[in-house]
Amino acid sequence: MKSRRLFLRLFGGSVIGTQVSSGIALTRMRAALGQTSRNNGWLELRQLTGTAVYQQQGKRLKAWIGMRLTQVGEIFETAPGASAILSLDQGLGSIQVFEQTRFRIKAIHTTASGGRVTLVDVLKGQVRLKVRPMKNPSSRLEVFTPVGMNGVRGTEFGISVQPSGKASVATLSGQVDTIAMGETQAISQGLQTLTMPGEAPQPPEKLQDDPDARVNMSRVEGNMLRLVGQTDAVNSLFINGEPQDTDREGNFDISFPVGNAAFVKLHIVTPLGKRRDYKLPLR
Repeated sequence: MKSRRLFLRLFGGSVIGTQVSSGIALTRMRAALGQTSRNNGWLELRQLTGTAVYQQQGKRLKAWIGMRLTQVGEIFETAPGASAILSLDQGLGSIQVFEQTRFRIKAIHTTASGGRVTLVDVLKGQVRLKVRPMKNPSSRLEVFTPVGMNGVRGTEFGISVQPSGKASVATLSGQVDTIAMGETQAISQGLQTLTMPGEAPQPPEKLQDDPDARVNMSRVEGNMLRLVGQTDAVNSLFINGEPQDTDREGNFDISFPVGNAAFVKLHIVTPLGKRRDYKLPLR
């Protein structure tokens, strides 16, 4: 398993970044704060379209409305075409989970002073969060990706993770602090950014929320088809339902067999969830 640089935000805005496991980082943080915690937080599945599964103690089980994720290490995953909404305990907000998304609980507990702490690790796919302002200074919600961390205290934003680990953030309201490789970018309302593997977050740009794409299609040889195009660099790209990578400018150049298919399906999704479908005829 590849090691990754983890970043945890302490109160007062300071950040620690080090190659340690999340468990060690959390232990050090609690000790520094002089607080103990209780594992009594939860995420509850409130809406489900299609199929989702969760993994608990090594077992994969079918998810159902009303179930709760309560333990560190539990995994939730949506199938192709599925979506879900999970609520945070005490009405702190909600997490909208898009298709083919997999996330893991890193921490979920109540601090001694009554703060709610929820850390989730988005391994692939896309989520959109709506979080009300947190009045307790010990409350935290942090969303990790393969390339960094995003800390919030009250905002609405979306995060998408491509197969390569490239992560994008778009903020509809409030502010998200995106942290990677020891650097922080504040992604305020109306801004977006992306982080490439092994790099610091790029400076924020104006939010586009635009799922348009330019695509050129050509036959390579036999049943091989080549799609070359571009979309906004923060967008997610799917071809025939399978997630694909784009580069830092949103370019893609993908060849694949099409067999006897009459068309190719392509769809683009922005980090905030706006989607556009393309049906490209082959004959």
